Amino acid sequence: MKNFCLYILLGWFASLQCLCAEKEPVKDADIQKVYVIFKTHLDVGFTDWGSKVIDTYTYNFIPAVLNLSEEIMKDSLSQIDYPWTCGSWLIWNYLERASNENGQRMKEAIGRGDFTWHAMPFTMQVELCDSAMLSAALNISKKLDLLFGRKTIAAKITDVPGVTRGAISVLKRNGIQLLHVGTNPGAAVARFPEIFRWKNAKGDAINVIYQSDYGKPVHLPGTKTAAVFCFTHDNHGPHSLKEIKRIYAGLKQKYPSARIIPSSLNEVALELSKVENSLPVVTQEWGDTWIYGIGSDPMKVAQLRQLMRLRNQWIQDGKLKVNSEMDTQFCIPLLLMAEHTWGVDVKWYLRNFDKYQFDLYPSFLDSEEARYSERSWSEKREYIYQAISKLTPALQYEAMQALMKLVPVKNQDTDFRSYRSKAKINTPFFRFAFNQENGTLCYLEDKQKGIVWVDDTQGWGDFAYQRYSGADFAHFIDRYCPKNPEGWMLADYGKPGLDKLSVTHGIWNYKASDIRIKKEVGQTTVRIRQQLNEPVYGAPEYVEIIYVFPYDSPDIKVEINWFDKPKNRVPEAVWFSFFPKACDSKVYVDKMGERVDVEDVVYNGARQIHGVTGDVLFSSGKGKLSLESLDAPLVAFNNRDLLSFDNKVADPDAGIHFCLLNTLWGTNYPQWFGDNMKYRFKLKFY
Repeated sequence: MKNFCLYILLGWFASLQCLCAEKEPVKDADIQKVYVIFKTHLDVGFTDWGSKVIDTYTYNFIPAVLNLSEEIMKDSLSQIDYPWTCGSWLIWNYLERASNENGQRMKEAIGRGDFTWHAMPFTMQVELCDSAMLSAALNISKKLDLLFGRKTIAAKITDVPGVTRGAISVLKRNGIQLLHVGTNPGAAVARFPEIFRWKNAKGDAINVIYQSDYGKPVHLPGTKTAAVFCFTHDNHGPHSLKEIKRIYAGLKQKYPSARIIPSSLNEVALELSKVENSLPVVTQEWGDTWIYGIGSDPMKVAQLRQLMRLRNQWIQDGKLKVNSEMDTQFCIPLLLMAEHTWGVDVKWYLRNFDKYQFDLYPSFLDSEEARYSERSWSEKREYIYQAISKLTPALQYEAMQALMKLVPVKNQDTDFRSYRSKAKINTPFFRFAFNQENGTLCYLEDKQKGIVWVDDTQGWGDFAYQRYSGADFAHFIDRYCPKNPEGWMLADYGKPGLDKLSVTHGIWNYKASDIRIKKEVGQTTVRIRQQLNEPVYGAPEYVEIIYVFPYDSPDIKVEINWFDKPKNRVPEAVWFSFFPKACDSKVYVDKMGERVDVEDVVYNGARQIHGVTGDVLFSSGKGKLSLESLDAPLVAFNNRDLLSFDNKVADPDAGIHFCLLNTLWGTNYPQWFGDNMKYRFKLKFY
């Protein structure tokens, strides 16, 4: 999210990582073709509330592009064109909202090639989606293709520093040949070539252009062709005619032998497909090193996941036809929840970087700055109800019933008996025991396979609250950001002013105040009530964890309910951790239906944090264990520290930590959270 001009007409330097077919890089003077792509970067938020940003594009930016297109078309002496590329949803939304006259102008501009789209609707953090929802995102482009007789084969992700390998098959299945990833310049650069062929375990592959900026000039290997990306600021709208002419003049000077071709990403994709067999092949997971931001609003994420599962069930049951008009209208608001902008720029709108400790400054929550920022965060939650409103009354009812299952409830059942510390309990499939002091599962044996998954040296279900300090962020920025980071990078990736306050790093493990057990028909239930030994501002005051051991299957269900969590701007996290007994297991995370080996992630990729669609799978010669978090997709390995970024490969023996909440991201993510919450987990042994 940077505040400087992004179109770059500086000299191109060959990437040391790019393995090109030529022995010598092609010089600018020898380039014969230059594809030029004009873009701005859409943030549905950041510069203002998302609704205001959308209105600005609809009523200002897009009409300005149409005016430019028509002005250039009327100039018979003009030597330039200005095809404006954007995500598919901006065009879809404009055609939905525009007057008949302006809608016709848009259609004519598309017919002239002056308005074009790539396959993504907007930039998303795709690890929030399952494969079906990502397909729904790509289907918006396919609907436009059908309407205008096109075939879009290229997609672009801007700002977000990476994507999961699990997306490859979905992109391939939807006809996408090229993915351009232009990252935020403050983000760590993954150790990938600039241009490569990315292949998953199934053998599906796509071509990728990866750049450490929104988009830079790049030579396509094995050709005498270049691609140049001309960006404006975030939500800055189109270039002016004067700027466009200056860009063309600069390109002609830089590439004197080249034909300058204003184009879409499709032309670049086609050009690259001719040489794809000579591109370096990459098979490692990449991931999204920004994915920890999704923990800033766990309620929104839980609701999104609940409706994604419900949509899949409706499609399976024949209640909803995939890619129908109702399905598309239902999915668009859900996709906007996965869009990468979650509110206004806290550097500009929230500010007040001396007011982190709400126990000292409770009145700040009533300030105009706090209210304006909170409104931008709650606006994103409202997409849930916009989505539901597009359904039939019967499906609306089912959706609301599904959301009600997320409401935390205190278990008031009195038919429980006291549990004696570490007493082993038998069920048909398991023998287990709990630690009376901290409430963790301190012994777990799979009786069918004879595997002891937990013993006294580990513990499952450790609930903890964590606080971060200014020193933590300084250390993170030193490891994650480029050397000598710019001021906006320090503010976006850090917490300005936190180092000047008496805030220290700490982690507090909850203790069990009461453990009770209930044996009933079909299952054994254990209820654990937890609190902290000392008050810590920001931590949930009351936590209740329920374990259910069914008698008819080798499964365990876990439910966490927390209550009375005060809002707190001091950066914080809440964890639920599993420390399995070492058993020489391989560990995989499910991302969009693909099993990703957590030990096979690129250097400077998301090695220790993952947004998981399905489960975390332990697989050994003795047996398998599936850990599925229904509501909290963010999982960390090695330690409970989202800011370590030490590039160490994930070590499952060091624990699997589900992050239930964190407010570490700056930029535009929610900076505090104060709701009661419920989280559900399923453990399957086979």
